[in-house]
Amino acid sequence: MPRRNGGSKAGSAAADGAELDHPVLQMLAAVIDTFRGRGVEVLLYVTPTNVEHQERVGIDTRGGIAVTVAT
Repeated sequence: MPRRNGGSKAGSAAADGAELDHPVLQMLAAVIDTFRGRGVEVLLYVTPTNVEHQERVGIDTRGGIAVTVAT
């Protein structure tokens, strides 16, 4: 998928842990491809989260992220 405005893609440091063959990413890619194939501009925005800070203050990010990705 092309990127604009310096965005990140899966596999970069910003997406560590997100494997390109993960079913959620595969579904997202298919949805984006469908819209783009029909001429619809797609903007994907991912809210940045400072996981390291959350872990330092005692928030269990690993468990929550696993549940989110699994669903």
